[in-house]
Amino acid sequence: MILNRYSLTTSMLVLTVVVGIVIWTGYDVYQYRALNSILKENLTQRFDYQARAHRLRFDNYIKSFYPSVKLYAKNTNIHKYLKGVEWSQPAAEIIKHETIPEWLPELSSMRRFILPRYAMLIDSAGQIRETYNYRGSVPSDELRNISALTLDISKGQSYLTILGDRPFLITSENIHLGDDDKNIAASLLIASPVDEKFLQDSQGAAQYEGVIALLKEGEERVLVSNNEDLVSSGTLLSELKKSYLFAGEGFFDSGSADIIVRFYSLISTQEVQKQTAAILSKDRQIRAVTAILSVLAFVMVMFWITSRIQKLSGKVVDFSEKMDMPQPEMRHRDEILELDNRFEMLAEAVRQETRSLEHQTLHDLLTDLPNRRFLQERLINEVSGCKSESSSFVLMICDLNNFKEVNDNLGHHVGDGVLQQASERFQAALRGDDTVARLGGDEFCILLSKTSIKVAEIIASKIVEAFAAPFAIDGNIIKVGISIGIVEYPEHGSDVDQLMQFADAAMYHAKNNQTGFSIYNSTMKNREKSVR
Repeated sequence: MILNRYSLTTSMLVLTVVVGIVIWTGYDVYQYRALNSILKENLTQRFDYQARAHRLRFDNYIKSFYPSVKLYAKNTNIHKYLKGVEWSQPAAEIIKHETIPEWLPELSSMRRFILPRYAMLIDSAGQIRETYNYRGSVPSDELRNISALTLDISKGQSYLTILGDRPFLITSENIHLGDDDKNIAASLLIASPVDEKFLQDSQGAAQYEGVIALLKEGEERVLVSNNEDLVSSGTLLSELKKSYLFAGEGFFDSGSADIIVRFYSLISTQEVQKQTAAILSKDRQIRAVTAILSVLAFVMVMFWITSRIQKLSGKVVDFSEKMDMPQPEMRHRDEILELDNRFEMLAEAVRQETRSLEHQTLHDLLTDLPNRRFLQERLINEVSGCKSESSSFVLMICDLNNFKEVNDNLGHHVGDGVLQQASERFQAALRGDDTVARLGGDEFCILLSKTSIKVAEIIASKIVEAFAAPFAIDGNIIKVGISIGIVEYPEHGSDVDQLMQFADAAMYHAKNNQTGFSIYNSTMKNREKSVR
């Protein structure tokens, strides 16, 4: 290689710079795409919930029109007014109200239902007699000259139609005086242009992101949106897809309509682009400073390493021999590779020795099960985890029956064989994530993580059944059996010592009563222990 002609420091510096540039470029491209994808996905997931809420509020708002009109038509104000009014035939002039007329409910009442943009009182002949225009707005000529067919269709439902070039939601209800349903005194009509304010009102007081837009079926231009400054009427859908995410698409499906309208929720992707650019910019600054400092530090370190590699390799060899971990003869042209190999051999030897010592410290020599120290640490961690997660675990203290007689009559070597086989039976009866430890003598402890008392009873029954079978040791058939005390955290105690004490009391209760296992209760607390 060309780099072999130069010093180790120069070669490593050149190689580092080249690799760094390649990594920088690749990482920059990857990070931009990854960040953009993640932020867009998160934004889409968050907006899906909002879009469904947009659509639900819109549908509910549409559906509320007819019940409101029906309620207004039954209001005593309008009945009282119609009984006292005398309309000339034909109408000389339409009476126009800019304040709420007496034939409508009070403003405070209407605010709870629908506050009409336009309200019209129409006589039985279909002529408009009186109108109310909210805040002085002027109805279109098409609305003032509404056809008998449109009026008829709008009765008893919300009717979406086009008047002039604007979409309107119209609903009406006949007004009957007296009990005769055939006697129609007049009709009440409420109309609202489906415009920016209509879409804003449909969302009520809810805080929402994005834009709501309506489009005619088969057309790609926005009919109306709730924010004309961001998405104006007539904008092409293809233009919006460049800078908006779409969600909540659906069709107008409440009442009747002579046009098919699609409903969209849109949210700008500028937030994603801004966040991506901001994160990348900050990250590039940090990477640039880090790279400069790293190169400077690298140059100084390489000068020092070059002069010391051989000496350091020799020290590794000497240290290995002193620690009784001799290393073989090794000669490499690449002094760094030699040093790396020697360090790796030394580290592996140390790891093996450390693992052996750690295992001996935390495990029982006879059964190779975890010991009391291991269990104590595990229980402390389990209590801490259950407190934060509000969960439970079960602790069992187990003691072999008649084990003392086995040691006294058959010898300790037979007793050791029983303990070794007992550990195998425990492991066969327990689940993969359960922990069984030997506390000492013939006493064992079992930790069942994230387990209830009901499940623990099933497991305890399996253990009792497993220990019902005799042990075969050096030609001796031995029956010992087992007694188990069970406690649950936090039901029976809140700390490790208390749980161990109560489980021990429950175990003695099971041993005294020969029940196999017992669940702790307060009556066992001061009960005298029997002789095993």
